[in-house]
Formats: sequence, structure tokens, C-alpha cells
Amino acid sequence: FSGFRNPRDARNVGLHEFAHLVDKSDGHVDGLPAVGLSREAIGPWLELVRKKMDEMERGKSDINPYGLTNEAEFFAVVTEYFFEKPGIMERKHPELYAMLAKVFQQNLRTRVTAMLQAAKNPRRRLGRNSPCPCGSGKKYTKCCL
Repeated sequence: FSGFRNPRDARNVGLHEFAHLVDKSDGHVDGLPAVGLSREAIGPWLELVRKKMDEMERGKSDINPYGLTNEAEFFAVVTEYFFEKPGIMERKHPELYAMLAKVFQQNLRTRVTAMLQAAKNPRRRLGRNSPCPCGSGKKYTKCCL
């Protein structure tokens, strides 16, 4: 559980292993999350991975160097970063952030804002037709319930 203790350290074994499962959904653990990318996005994804790994090798990146092990570990490491530090990733690595937002079908900025608002109003009651506090825009009963 240590990977969940600090939600802002960009290290989370659960997210890391989840990324490997997403990666494996096409039958191969190769760093290509084909389940979340259209055919047209595969080429740009591979080029972006090469570019980011090159930056890491030159010491010009804040991405965990364990991602240099291979493309599958790169995907797992950047998945941790994406979910644990979305704002920083969006600022420092906007192309990578945008690609991962497509892969995971997430708008983390909206969700973080909604979570902060929910924290300010902890006694707010949720009914079946209330909008979900996660920020998805869906009804609570159809989303996180």
C-alpha cells in the first residue's frame, strides 16, 4: 500500500501495474496502449515515446528514469505521473499529457476541480439524479455509485 500513501509523488505500484494491464489488452506488453489509441495515433505515440526517452537519456526530463528500461516500463511510469501529477505533467509534457488523456479517456483537470469542490462541501447530499462529484458530467447513479 505504500504506493498509495503519497498521492503526489508520481510513484504508485497500483497505477504502474494497471498500466501494464492496459498495455497488454491487445495481447502484447510493448508500451503501445492500442486499446486507447486510434490507428492514426499509433505513429505519433511511438514518435513521442522515442522523443521523451531521448530527453530522459540526456538528463533533460523529470520523468522517472526507470521508464528507460523499455517502452512498456515507459508507459507504466508515465501513467503513474499522469494520474498522480496531472497539472505538472500537462505543463511540462503537454503532448504526452494529451495522448494519455486520450488513452485513458480522462480530463483530470475537471475531475480534480470537482474533487476539490466536493471537499469544500462535504455535507452535500447526492441524490440519484445529482451530477457525479468526480466531474464526469454523468449522473451519480450512472458513474461512481
